Amino acid sequence: MVSYSIPDPDTLQREIKASHQRCRDLGVNPAETRNPRQKKLTQEELTIRSEQNREFLEIAISQIEELYQFVAGLGLAREKQCRQDNSF
Repeated sequence: MVSYSIPDPDTLQREIKASHQRCRDLGVNPAETRNPRQKKLTQEELTIRSEQNREFLEIAISQIEELYQFVAGLGLAREKQCRQDNSF
């Protein structure tokens, strides 16, 4: 079995800084929370897209929940924040 540990704060900071530099090198602003070129959908458009992608979303949610259980078993997960209602 592979053992994982949480990195110390200095290592974590170095990894984050390196990640941010890779973003900048690729022309991505690591501080952006949203792609400014991406259109924000209306509630109606979101509902339509969700319905069109229902099967994919159901599979994706199932896989994310399975991944969460795996990560939780390693002791790396914090409180669960997954969407529970699975409504689209």
